[in-house]
Amino acid sequence: MKNVVALPHIGSATHETRHAMSRNAAENLIGALDGTLTNNIVNPDVLKR
Repeated sequence: MKNVVALPHIGSATHETRHAMSRNAAENLIGALDGTLTNNIVNPDVLKR
């Protein structure tokens, strides 16, 4: 349709979603540094070394 502009990333532009994303990133960083990372791991074999 010529009168529609689709913006797929606009769904994450709420305060609540951005806060959750920031918290998740911080928790993942802490988990990676102390060896307790269990969520959002793309390649878990790397952590076994």
